Amino acid sequence: MIKVDEVLSKYFLTHKELIATEQVDENNIIVSFPLHFVGNHRVEVSVTETEGIFLLSDIGRTISELKDYGYSVSPSLLSRMTEIVKPVKVRIVNDSLIMDCRPEEVGGSLHSFAEAAKTIGDAYLAFHSRTVPEKKLIEAVAETLDESAVAYKEGQKIHGKIDAHSVDFYVPPNGHAGLALEVLGGYNTHTTAQIWHFKCQDIRAFNSMVKVGIVYDVEDSNWSNKSEAILRDVADFALASVDLPTLSNVLKTTLR
Repeated sequence: MIKVDEVLSKYFLTHKELIATEQVDENNIIVSFPLHFVGNHRVEVSVTETEGIFLLSDIGRTISELKDYGYSVSPSLLSRMTEIVKPVKVRIVNDSLIMDCRPEEVGGSLHSFAEAAKTIGDAYLAFHSRTVPEKKLIEAVAETLDESAVAYKEGQKIHGKIDAHSVDFYVPPNGHAGLALEVLGGYNTHTTAQIWHFKCQDIRAFNSMVKVGIVYDVEDSNWSNKSEAILRDVADFALASVDLPTLSNVLKTTLR
């Protein structure tokens, strides 16, 4: 029989053991949340005491990462983000997420703030707009999967040990290895490579039977040697778009 108290106590114990804090000075601390990830890093919140009020801030990290990822943070995008965080009383000031609360409210406020930062990060970092070359490459990969008689699902969200991840193609394990296959391209490819380094590890940590494959666009996107090395180091296979004709053989080796 499952006991509610036992489940909750283990959850709270894990959270308490993994949470990280830094005392910056007598009026400032930084809290790093263990169960709230955006991209490949924890959500971090600065807490500052001023005149009996606690001020919470992401120190501009959420929006700056969007810019690093290639988004133009226009007034319309800021307006959409403002609406996302408004229900939990988070504001956007000078590209930073801001929230204030009374000292006795800081526990719940910290949790709400972390959720708001993660929601924005997931909405824009994990589901960025596809470029035309990426869409064409996705179609070419789908055609190869069809020709190889691989049964797959498109646009799936699959579990990781820490988080859930969207992938372009998913082959469920069924007596043989499964496959999470993603097509990558666009801007800021180094950041993309770093994010997928975490995603690959997280997906396999949840189910070792699921392999992770990446096809990345090199004809319309610029990948440094270091970025390509990051993908090849962590994925079960990382294939440049110019090598797409070899995908059929790679699939046979991976899924056997």
